[in-house]
Amino acid sequence: MNTSRDRSLKARLLLSLAWLLVGFTGENAAANKPQMAIQSEDNALEITLKVTVPYSREDVWKLIRDYENLSQYMPNVDSSVVVARTDSSELVRQVVTTRVLLPWTFRLQFEFVQDAEERLRFRMLEGNLRSYEGSWQVEALEDSSSITYWARVTHRLPLPNFLLRYVVHMQMSQMMPALVAELDRQAETGP
Repeated sequence: MNTSRDRSLKARLLLSLAWLLVGFTGENAAANKPQMAIQSEDNALEITLKVTVPYSREDVWKLIRDYENLSQYMPNVDSSVVVARTDSSELVRQVVTTRVLLPWTFRLQFEFVQDAEERLRFRMLEGNLRSYEGSWQVEALEDSSSITYWARVTHRLPLPNFLLRYVVHMQMSQMMPALVAELDRQAETGP
């Protein structure tokens, strides 16, 4: 028996497949718009996001490392709490809910470490993914800063990779614009 919920889910799955079949690559050519690339292999996804913003490197780093206020401007982040700090690292517990296709809630704990190359590396210590690791890098340009986010995620979700890639694309396509919008807001009104 086909219920309306089954038909709705099938329609969403077909829409997702259509996006992928018409040549969707997840990359933008415009320099001032976020660029995204998602590679998939087996149960792993590799994500790269890049954007250039008209703000100083220091302002960008200050926002990226403000874990406690992340849920105020970042879509899908329900909570973000620093649970421990040392001179070299921070442990952050986050709850994130994806609302694409079906709602899934992820409870994750990350370790963030600033390395000698001025890169903020992170890795999941606990959570309902197999693994999640990556980095943030901010490079100062003449009148702006270049932000690069890279991550590799290994999942346990019972979804085909093309569908998971779509879900991740929808989630990640909101991340850099939200970061840029918060930088804009802080430039106008202050932190």
